[in-house]
Amino acid sequence: GRLMVRDIIHELRDRGTAVFLNSHLLGEVEATCDRVVFIKAGRTVHELKLGSRPEADPGGLEVELRTGPLAVGALEALAAFGGVAGSAAAGPPGDVHVTRLRIGGEAVLPAIARTLVERGVALYEMRAARKSLEAWFLEVMGDEQRPG
Repeated sequence: GRLMVRDIIHELRDRGTAVFLNSHLLGEVEATCDRVVFIKAGRTVHELKLGSRPEADPGGLEVELRTGPLAVGALEALAAFGGVAGSAAAGPPGDVHVTRLRIGGEAVLPAIARTLVERGVALYEMRAARKSLEAWFLEVMGDEQRPG
């Protein structure tokens, strides 16, 4: 049934019709909708475009880097690409280090890798992901709105 409703909504959209979908099934909203509006106490508190290119996403991308120990100046160099959301050793000293960045889009990923390698930092993993609709919901609506 969900697939059929999703197909109908997409057909209507393609014909220029606006469809309002009210749902707490965030996965379904993410798969079906172009835009999301968060309403709290009867007022619009945030609007978000879905399905856009990461560069157009106002939340950008969150990047998790798993590296060897960070060389002097490496964290400052990473900060030039976006906000550093966190950085900590993920094991015994001298082992793996995890750093999280918020960047504007995926176009800077090769430059991030190049910056680390040029500073002699071993790069084990780089994982980039857009913020999920659930994460947006919790950020905008607050933890008190968490289902359950």
